[in-house]
Amino acid sequence: MGSRGVLTVLATALVAGVIGYQIGAQGGSPDRLVVVVVIGVLIIVAIGFVATRPPARPRRARGTLADARIGWIEFDRELDRSRRHAHPMAIVRVPWAAGAPSAPTHDPRPAEAAALAFGSVLRSADRTWAEGERVFLLLPETDRGRGEALIARLQVETRLPMPDRVRLAAFPDDGLTSGALIAALDRPAESAHPIPFRSARLPELAGAATSFTDRDPGAASGERLG
Repeated sequence: MGSRGVLTVLATALVAGVIGYQIGAQGGSPDRLVVVVVIGVLIIVAIGFVATRPPARPRRARGTLADARIGWIEFDRELDRSRRHAHPMAIVRVPWAAGAPSAPTHDPRPAEAAALAFGSVLRSADRTWAEGERVFLLLPETDRGRGEALIARLQVETRLPMPDRVRLAAFPDDGLTSGALIAALDRPAESAHPIPFRSARLPELAGAATSFTDRDPGAASGERLG
């Protein structure tokens, strides 16, 4: 018997006991008996609803997209804005193997859990999504140096055991079109400048802007996404 059945049996026994008590105490008053029965039925229905309600999923962190297709649409839109306004942007790919430790959420999929953890640290203007066993980070108003500083900070703040390497492609350094930037993510390791996840890298980036609002005050409030 499931939890719903147990709670329903207990509620029914309680209501039956109350009805029996009222009949004995009040001599079976019809009006009082009807009231007790109606209240008992409502209690049983409420307990059954609570027992069968599915567990609430954790609220998605800001910037975390549920659909990878939406993520790539956002990527195309942001790249178009960057070209029109001559602003930098970056996209990061984090390989997240199925066996990798997941973030402390209720999501059983490691890549999804990692995306949620990243989204809780990123600015509201940034976007992150999972696609298969990979996590993508879309970083408006971010050049290569600041993107590397952000990745180092993500490792510290999320405390996730990162994969050995990630890939970062920056506009305009690595390409001017979406195809060129994606191709930059797929270049061989010796030519794609993969970024090692090591705490020793943090001192190298000490001079870079590691505060998300420092990267661009306007973008931090989402003004440049309009």
